[in-house]
Amino acid sequence: MTAGFLFPAAAPNAPAATPGNAEELGPWTPVCRYVRMIGGSQPEQVADPAKQFCLDPAKTTGWHVTTLIATVPNPELTHLSLTFDRYIESITWALDDGDLGKASYSFDSYWFPWRSDQKTDTDPEKGKAADKDRDRRSDMPGILLFRRSQQSLDPALPHPEKDLLMVFLVGETPTDGINRDAFLKAWDYATELANTPLPICGNATNGAKSCVAILGPNFTGSLPSLKLLLDNLPAKSPGHETFVISGAVTGEDPSTSALPQGTHFCTTIETDRIRWKAFTGILENLSKGSFWDDTGAVPKRFALLGEDQTEYGNLQKAVGDGKSPLALRFPRGIARIRNSFEQLPGLATPSRKTAYPELPLVLRDTGQDTLPSFSQQQSPVSQWAVLVELVATLRREGIRYVGIVATDPLDALFLSRALRALAIQILDQPVTRALYDVAGQPFIQR
Repeated sequence: MTAGFLFPAAAPNAPAATPGNAEELGPWTPVCRYVRMIGGSQPEQVADPAKQFCLDPAKTTGWHVTTLIATVPNPELTHLSLTFDRYIESITWALDDGDLGKASYSFDSYWFPWRSDQKTDTDPEKGKAADKDRDRRSDMPGILLFRRSQQSLDPALPHPEKDLLMVFLVGETPTDGINRDAFLKAWDYATELANTPLPICGNATNGAKSCVAILGPNFTGSLPSLKLLLDNLPAKSPGHETFVISGAVTGEDPSTSALPQGTHFCTTIETDRIRWKAFTGILENLSKGSFWDDTGAVPKRFALLGEDQTEYGNLQKAVGDGKSPLALRFPRGIARIRNSFEQLPGLATPSRKTAYPELPLVLRDTGQDTLPSFSQQQSPVSQWAVLVELVATLRREGIRYVGIVATDPLDALFLSRALRALAIQILDQPVTRALYDVAGQPFIQR
């Protein structure tokens, strides 16, 4: 997906970014640390990002800066810290592999507003202070700093150590969408600091003064917030052309067809409707022509389980062709059961002898993007009863294939394990196959 941006535009000119305290840590920290080693300026507490990022043109020369904005799952507020790690890994690998046109970039350093060592404080006052600190940090973009590899020499750019690529990271959640404050700051930084365009900017058609590339969003539920942000940018930054490429969004939202002029949006994977048609074709072949009912309109052996609270889990939007299967819901962020599943009957991991050591899969994580539960003791039991009823419904309807639609891979893993265990031990009727659809990554498990 990153390679999509890597296909020329004039020097950008955007409004001043929000000033920051030069003594505080921020996205400018790794840039200043690197630039000062090669004779850069000192950070200044000013509204000029060039001075804030130690790239004052009056004091530094010969620097070429390319910028990119990437939206990523907020690892503190969602249950998607693992997905965040994989996204960061994918970006660094793509740039190191030379997917940015002819240039290859080596990772140098980073700054994240999110903390990996999340702790719950029992002191109410300390807890409030921690929440305020987290909110303040979440309103800042993170950064991945890259320098051009010595192996990708360009005669026009004889000093690769002065060729930088800054990837500004903006957090998002499946429900609230993109963090508005962090995005606007990342936009200001990206448009003010860039003096070398991305290859994709060669496709600009409106005579834009500069172009901005956005990698994301990652959730269908982020599309409305993306449109709101982009609608206000023409007045804020006139003359900019925007290219938005998502490698995860599968839902279709009317907002993507009504984006401001000069904004180009596309996804690198198929939409839910197209994938649903492919799924039904596969399952029809598996069931040897007995997949549909007598009317040919309703799948009689297939059911969809979708998470609640998100656009992605809206199963009617996913199908929407009049041939709707049995659609059932499960609670998103099913951690109340998942975090207690070791104590629940029938879900203990069977011992297996293998020729190699195994690492345990711990289905525990943190996240605050789901509605809170005030019945901490009863909720796991209540939701376990929901799962039992789900299995009973699947058996009663003669379901042999189950599709699980979840933004959290751990939810899908737990549900597959729980449904199969319940079907075998409680109902003595296993679901023979499950078709999983985890945040745009489908696969079949027998």
